[in-house]
Amino acid sequence: MKVTAIIQARMGSQRLPGKVLKKAYKDLTLIEVLLKRLSQSKLIDNIVIATSENKDNEPLIDLVKRLNLGEVGEELVDLLSPEKLLDILKNFSLFSTNKKKQRSKIICRFQQYEGANKIVERVVEGKEKKGLIWLIV
Repeated sequence: MKVTAIIQARMGSQRLPGKVLKKAYKDLTLIEVLLKRLSQSKLIDNIVIATSENKDNEPLIDLVKRLNLGEVGEELVDLLSPEKLLDILKNFSLFSTNKKKQRSKIICRFQQYEGANKIVERVVEGKEKKGLIWLIV
């Protein structure tokens, strides 16, 4: 299993605008200090910055590109919306118990969530019904 750390960052702070790019320690900005600490973790495989496409965030996006980090695209930002997260937790999650009676939560991948919703949408619109399995429990 790969672990991705998603850091939410933006330049438009009300109390301290641009705080993520302010110098925090020696010549490092606040976000660079955080990235340096996260990169030392043996548990994290990938680090991604989640920000909006607001013009104010362009310096932050430039830094992400300079450091060769992943930038969260529209798809992931869309996934992080409260409505979708709640829908996934309510309708696309299940629990499993192993032989040691340990419970774990299983959550669908985003493409499974999107795919399932598109298939149901097609059926509701009366289009071709390929790829849909109805389970009545």
